[in-house]
Amino acid sequence: MLDKLNVHRDGLVQDPGRTSTRKTRLMAVEHGQQVFRLDEESPNCIQPSIEDHLLHCLRDRIRDVDVILCSDYLKGTLTSPLLRTIFEIARFQSLPVIVGPKDSAPEKYQGAGVLVPNLKELAQFVKTTPNGDAWLSEAAENIIHKLRVESLLVTRGAQGMSLFERFGESVRRVDIPTAARAVYDVTGAGDTVLSVFATAVALGVSHETAARLANVAGGIVVGKRGTACVTPKEIQNILHADETLLPELGRIARTGNVVQ
Repeated sequence: MLDKLNVHRDGLVQDPGRTSTRKTRLMAVEHGQQVFRLDEESPNCIQPSIEDHLLHCLRDRIRDVDVILCSDYLKGTLTSPLLRTIFEIARFQSLPVIVGPKDSAPEKYQGAGVLVPNLKELAQFVKTTPNGDAWLSEAAENIIHKLRVESLLVTRGAQGMSLFERFGESVRRVDIPTAARAVYDVTGAGDTVLSVFATAVALGVSHETAARLANVAGGIVVGKRGTACVTPKEIQNILHADETLLPELGRIARTGNVVQ
């Protein structure tokens, strides 16, 4: 299937002992909304031999990359030993590492550069229930100091997102209101935010700028039905229409250098 789509797959590791994930969605005809989803998958942890194969691929290509993105969906691929080695390799190469966490054990992500959890995932980290706004800063600072990460980008649904960054001995918080005009389907919104944020970081912009671009992209994708993609042109159009969404880089919003 990847070959038919002309997708580069030299670094893809095949595991004959696993089943390719298949997601079946039941959609309501009247409104086009998802009623439920049935997943067929192999959630067991990969074997050490597959871990070694993945690490070999990473080391073989590490000089050609600008960022490492780890999206952990608890499907058994990103094991604790594998992540620990990836973080060590990244530190040695001075590469940023961005992680989308799903595991409720925060220690698994110690040594990452940036974590991008949603409110529920952050609450699981600190073993509490989201309550108001005060807990958010406390929980984020707790995780940043405990795991020694650089930043925490918390996606908050209709409330947009909040970026927490180390600032000397303290933690700086930036709240970014949602850029969504309409919400039809949140499928893939988290993946969109994660990928656009990582792309922007790879280009060398600040975490705040990367977060604002990711916020715009997330706002676009929830306005589409089903699993959708966001194009650079769509991001450019939004930034042209409202430069306040990227106030620190109005110049780039006009020229489109980042999103190209």
